[in-house]
Amino acid sequence: MDRHILITIDIEEFDIPREFGIEISDDDTIQISSQGTERFFNVINSLNIPCTAFITTHFAQKKTELIRSIAERHEIASHGYYHTNHVNDNLASSKIDIEKIIGQEVLGFRQPRLMNVDTKLLCESGYLYNSSLNPTWIPGRYMNLNKPRLPFSENKIINLPISVTPLLRFPLFWITFKNIPIDIYKKLCCWTLKNDKYLHLLFHPWEFADIKDFNLPNYIKRPCGNDLCDRLSDFLSWISQYGRFLTCRQYIEYTNHPLF
Repeated sequence: MDRHILITIDIEEFDIPREFGIEISDDDTIQISSQGTERFFNVINSLNIPCTAFITTHFAQKKTELIRSIAERHEIASHGYYHTNHVNDNLASSKIDIEKIIGQEVLGFRQPRLMNVDTKLLCESGYLYNSSLNPTWIPGRYMNLNKPRLPFSENKIINLPISVTPLLRFPLFWITFKNIPIDIYKKLCCWTLKNDKYLHLLFHPWEFADIKDFNLPNYIKRPCGNDLCDRLSDFLSWISQYGRFLTCRQYIEYTNHPLF
């Protein structure tokens, strides 16, 4: 099947409360994401779906055995050294230190919060691909309406954008998965996949943890936990009829990209 579905997750510290002025301990940022990570992969593994996990080095160092267990079945990529106050000086060390933990080569990178990253620096740091681009407009975050929606090369780096719909570039990442009626979301994903032959979706582990009691906006925290796991399982079972699931690395290999 020539339609490809990339399921990716950013395994990071649960630091989003701090964006809203809510105090949370460093230990809790790890434990909440750990709970959600386990629940997410219970769904993914039960459906036998390959996934690419972009992981902060800090999280990987705190939860070494969890990350190694994920690496046995899925691709591991870098999400920077820390999710909070990430700096590009750590691009190479993040890759090297994660590789030491999992005993495998790390080829991909995603910048925390999908911010811009210099692809020249990524190339110099030994990465093959970048998945930091959400080619849409999110007020207060980024304005990427002029960027490519589909994979492209830049400075010897393969860019794998997060999917948005054709024409209006409606975003299809985690926040819309949670907040629009699932039947509408399915139709948008199906339309995008049939048109582009490429559907790249992004989630976070803390979404699948029990965060409903945090004083966060409802569009961030609801649904969460097992309710969101059920929603994910239903969606992935449904979309599987329209495309083939691949990790980011498998996608690059399958499409015979000249930089690989």
